[in-house]
Amino acid sequence: MHSIIHKKLHKGPGNNRGFTLIELIISIAILAVVMVAALGFMGTGANLYTRNSIQIGLQNASEQALTQMDQEIIDTDTGLVWKQAEDNTEAPYLILVNRTGGPDSATYTVESYAFDKASGKIYYKKSGDTAVLSGDASGIVSDTVATGHVLAENVTAVTFTPFGEQDTTTGIRVARNVTITLTMEKRGLSYTGKQTTAFRNRVLYGQDFSALSDLITKDAERFKKKDS
Repeated sequence: MHSIIHKKLHKGPGNNRGFTLIELIISIAILAVVMVAALGFMGTGANLYTRNSIQIGLQNASEQALTQMDQEIIDTDTGLVWKQAEDNTEAPYLILVNRTGGPDSATYTVESYAFDKASGKIYYKKSGDTAVLSGDASGIVSDTVATGHVLAENVTAVTFTPFGEQDTTTGIRVARNVTITLTMEKRGLSYTGKQTTAFRNRVLYGQDFSALSDLITKDAERFKKKDS
């Protein structure tokens, strides 16, 4: 009996052994698999967060640009000139014309939005000078791109589409609204915003300043005849 108790109290060294090399290797391998899986999950979450942040950023930038254009378009009181590059050979632009003073002594201010495809930016400029309603609008658009304020970046496409009615008797075209489609892209992600803005005032429109000038002159003469 004494010998049995003695054996239990004094176990041999074989009963207190630690991990073997094989067990240690297996444990490390399992830990490595778990860590790789955890890092993969964290990487997927980080990529998803980054993509969502970029997408939200593009949406916010698009909405801000469209909101500013909406505020300027809705209060336009005289006319607009636009260029729509259907074959992508020319940059589209939208030019808004506002009048100060009556028909006989009117001065005009010009606000322009122009898309520069090379830089992927939309530029905005408001002229502080009297607008001369003659000639083609290309000079103003070129000046806008060179010195204007950057309204939006990461832009890949812009369309300006006025809608209106033409008086078959006088040939005067009155714009009702303008639809703007704006596509932005960053790191392979894209967002397209679209907005239609109706005019509060009576706005004439043409595809160059010369045509718009003729319409403004005809319109002023027509109202003079009505008043006389």
